[in-house]
Amino acid sequence: MEKEKIIEGKIFADLHSHFKRPSNHKELEALLEKLSYGISGITEFNRGDCLRYNELITFKSDLFDISEVEQGRLAKIHYYTKNSCGYIIKTQEVREKHVSKFPGVNNFEILAVGCSGIPDDISLKDAVDIIHYMGGLAIAVHPYTTSTGKWPIKYRLINENEEKHLPQLYELMDEVEVFNAQNIQVFPFTNFLNMNISNEKAKESIKRTKFKGIASSDAHSRAFLTEVFGTGLEQSKMAGIYLPRENDIFESLKHNIVTSNFERLEQYVDRISFASCMFL
Repeated sequence: MEKEKIIEGKIFADLHSHFKRPSNHKELEALLEKLSYGISGITEFNRGDCLRYNELITFKSDLFDISEVEQGRLAKIHYYTKNSCGYIIKTQEVREKHVSKFPGVNNFEILAVGCSGIPDDISLKDAVDIIHYMGGLAIAVHPYTTSTGKWPIKYRLINENEEKHLPQLYELMDEVEVFNAQNIQVFPFTNFLNMNISNEKAKESIKRTKFKGIASSDAHSRAFLTEVFGTGLEQSKMAGIYLPRENDIFESLKHNIVTSNFERLEQYVDRISFASCMFL
């Protein structure tokens, strides 16, 4: 998996990424090094175990300085050794049972950028209203991929009935994620579990809309994985968007996203990393 390129005058942002909670000092420093350049979303959700922004900003290390730029929303991570600086943004994936909308339709998922704490079991419109009230952005993520709720095949393409409701979803959104790095072709030379189709359909679905479409890694990591299979950190920043580098990080990020002033980087995670983080 290749690292994103540095482009003069631009900053790279991967807003949709999940991280494990570090269990030791080595894991903490590896995580902070990964976050010490560009912009990373620290994406939480209302179920399961995940690292949250409010936890991350309390971590201490002699090699790094973590300081909030906007309280409860945006922090800066300075890596002394490499003299590099990155930003982390609080994000939440509002998902599955936590947003009920259309009867008989599996729930779509949205990314709240710049806020979290969206309550469970409210309408999609109410969730978006809360996000906007808190000054955040609402982004539809992997709109053509949904959960099966079963193991080992955890995900599937949405069906025709579910697809009919996408225009109602899009009406409420500030942007749409049209490339998700997890939507890989699981088995080569066959369309069985070829989730590339999800990204292709998402791109097609925003034609003739106001959206340009963002990309993100949807990185996942697991506490018990080792360097043999990958820790999940290698997935972070595999995909994302290039934004103009400006002083007011969060407000400029919001403005440049809603005005489509960004470019996508599209790279898929590899099959070994995907399998180890999604299925083990």
